Amino acid sequence: MKNFRVLVAVLAIGTLGFTSCSKDDDGDSNSAQNCYECKIEILGNSQVQNICENEDGTLTVTTQGISNTVEDTTLDEYVSLQELVGAECTKK
Repeated sequence: MKNFRVLVAVLAIGTLGFTSCSKDDDGDSNSAQNCYECKIEILGNSQVQNICENEDGTLTVTTQGISNTVEDTTLDEYVSLQELVGAECTKK
């Protein structure tokens, strides 16, 4: 009986070690996001876009401090289009 109690205690502690709350995973909102930074030069002016994938499947594109929400495209498709027009994109 004593071994059974020890076994139950070990299993309970092990289960608690693998259990987490969704609140624990949120942390910094940008750290969980999948983001790219794309730099492009247009007519001698350098421009930087930050592109982040949101939890709802939309993208947030920020250029010169102005953020826009983009729907109906994936992050990979959007970044590929930026690179197609000459942007250099790096994952953040």
